[in-house]
Amino acid sequence: MKYPIVFIDADDTLLDFPAGEVMAFTMCMHDLGIDGMAAEAFSIYKTMNAAIWKEHEQGLISIEVLKTERFSRFFTYMGIDAPAEKAGRLFLEHLGESDHLIPGAISLLETLHGMGVRLYLATNGYPEVQHSRLERTGIRKYFSGVGISGEMGFRKPDVRFFEVLHTIAGTQDCRQDVLMVGDSLSSDIAGGINAGLDTCWFNQYGLNFPPDVRPTYDVHNLSDIVRVVAGVAIS
Repeated sequence: MKYPIVFIDADDTLLDFPAGEVMAFTMCMHDLGIDGMAAEAFSIYKTMNAAIWKEHEQGLISIEVLKTERFSRFFTYMGIDAPAEKAGRLFLEHLGESDHLIPGAISLLETLHGMGVRLYLATNGYPEVQHSRLERTGIRKYFSGVGISGEMGFRKPDVRFFEVLHTIAGTQDCRQDVLMVGDSLSSDIAGGINAGLDTCWFNQYGLNFPPDVRPTYDVHNLSDIVRVVAGVAIS
């Protein structure tokens, strides 16, 4: 086996974040008495949320400020008089209730776990949300350890995130045995590369990667990750 240890991302790699996001947003707005919001409004929120998470990745905004600020910006843009702090709290509560998985996620985890691979979750996000989703989806049992940015004090792609995860996994002296898997070039892949790890990009939409971020492996299906870990795939 080429990679007996795998660090793997959560959102959009194992957990279906878009499905959970729609549910959480809809329920949050309902709780605030803002019903019947058009799909266009959610699209605006989604764009704003993606932008503010990029700011977080770049260290421009803390994860605590983010939870309120994204709704503050959204409500201001939409001209809606609603409490952003309450919206942020409600949204996270409902997001934690999400049990949506990427198709093939369970099969991937079962196969890798059955092969004896040590799995460690490597995710940016809020601890209370991620822990809840891991339990609700039933995938927590597959992991030897969990690394969540909100608990670790560092976020991907910060190299310090990976240093803390190495401490959790006890892999400081065997980094060549570790593969970082994820869907985000800017967070998972760039972070893994900066930390000196081989990386596997879960590129389910068949996108081209930029010349400055080159993953070791580029796969389009979760099942292909098994071949990479086993050493069958060619980079």
